[in-house]
Amino acid sequence: MTALYILLGILLCLFLLLMMRVRVLLAFDDGVRVDLCILFFKFRLYPKKKKKIRVRDYSYKRYRKHLAKRRAKKKEKAGAEEKTKPKLPLRQRISLFVSLFKGIYEPFLRYFRIDVAKLRIDVATGDAAKTAILTGVVSQSVAYLCAILDSHTNVGRTYRAEIAVQPNFLEEHSRAEGKFIFSLRTVRILEIGVRLSYLFLKNKFTQKIETTNTEGE
Repeated sequence: MTALYILLGILLCLFLLLMMRVRVLLAFDDGVRVDLCILFFKFRLYPKKKKKIRVRDYSYKRYRKHLAKRRAKKKEKAGAEEKTKPKLPLRQRISLFVSLFKGIYEPFLRYFRIDVAKLRIDVATGDAAKTAILTGVVSQSVAYLCAILDSHTNVGRTYRAEIAVQPNFLEEHSRAEGKFIFSLRTVRILEIGVRLSYLFLKNKFTQKIETTNTEGE
């Protein structure tokens, strides 16, 4: 009976892991920040955190060691370039890219979700007439963008969506700030990975057969 409980516990943990949502946070104001959020953990993707400067990292001994590693990498790279096989022709590379894109485009958009969509643009040029004209142009562009997103994602149905474009006649420079959170379940990421692997192997196998038939002729 204990073994059954352990098995059920493992299956439950696996189910929860597969149903968990992986979130990507995109925020921009004065700069752009991209974070990967998994449960309560947040990992910075961009910009990379600067390493702390330590005096001992700049010693002569470490410099010689770093120089030796660079030389070894150059030798390995030169040897690898000599052994590398010729690249696929451009036509086959384009065909592979198109095949992979078509294979994941529809399922990705079907499972992809926008949890938070906040965008505020203050249009300013220092001139009232130019500001009014530019506000209309920016508003129209944002409307087109929202229509495209709404046709493929849930941005029009999420309750945390705030998008605004407004003129600012007091400032001289425009300002934009936003926050977007995109999410995808782990099981869907796994499914897309399996689909990509299948399409890649299928395309490579087809190209290999075509190359063999061409050489045979």
